Amino acid sequence: MIKRVLWMLLALSLCMTTFVMAEDSAPDEEAGSLVVVTEDAEPEVIRLRKAGTIFLQLGNYAAVTEGKLTWIDLANKNVIPYIKEDRTMVPLRFLTESLGATVGYNAETRGITVTLGDTVMELTVGETTYFLNGEAFEMDCAAEILEDRTFVPVRFVSEALGKAVKWLGTERMVVITDVTSPWDEAGSVEQAVLAQVRLNLSPLGRNNIR
Repeated sequence: MIKRVLWMLLALSLCMTTFVMAEDSAPDEEAGSLVVVTEDAEPEVIRLRKAGTIFLQLGNYAAVTEGKLTWIDLANKNVIPYIKEDRTMVPLRFLTESLGATVGYNAETRGITVTLGDTVMELTVGETTYFLNGEAFEMDCAAEILEDRTFVPVRFVSEALGKAVKWLGTERMVVITDVTSPWDEAGSVEQAVLAQVRLNLSPLGRNNIR
């Protein structure tokens, strides 16, 4: 009798777990995104933490921006972040457009111009010198072209555009936020957001990119 009751409780628990997982994994109708659907609305503090935040992971062709799962480059899964000379290199166009900036490229000079509000950053593929509103600065790793895409050191470009960058070593992940709201790795809100991002960027989560 006791065994029968235990088996009934276990079966009920599994049914409830399956129901929650099915609801939690429901994909949004918007292409390229994965949202978590729960019975209660997502807390405002979580939504605010996701706003303006970008997650990129080494070797991963997916990224999370504004809490949404998306392709880094829809046409090429080989366009992924990597390490060069101890610097994290990311695709320039994806990074800048995710930050709301515009980017221009001069094929003859291999010069790149990134504009965000009143900030103008100019750099050249293969050179470590860059200009920020006309003033010269140095990077320790030059922009380069791979997979027919321009890659740049994420920290230099992001910080030049007024953003904060946090490296999460155990996750092999870089987090980009507004400089006024840096990522607090030990914060409870950040931990909740990171748990969702970790799932979204996993092989299972990437299956939801359409």
